[in-house]
Amino acid sequence: APTTRSADVTKWYTGPELAQQLGISQQRIGQLRRAGRLPGAIERGGHWFYPVEAVRDYNRLRHKPGRVPKK
Repeated sequence: APTTRSADVTKWYTGPELAQQLGISQQRIGQLRRAGRLPGAIERGGHWFYPVEAVRDYNRLRHKPGRVPKK
């Protein structure tokens, strides 16, 4: 997992882990990252890592207040 001076390795998900947490495919994770909807993603050694906040941020963006989800 990525290491920076202020980042704890337990605070990052791999692409497959994030996909499982969000209940979406790994391909969708890549689409969201490229669209800028998963901020904070970093690449290390050819692999992408996502901060744990990505789950909260994704869910918040997905369900905006006042917006009725499509059925």
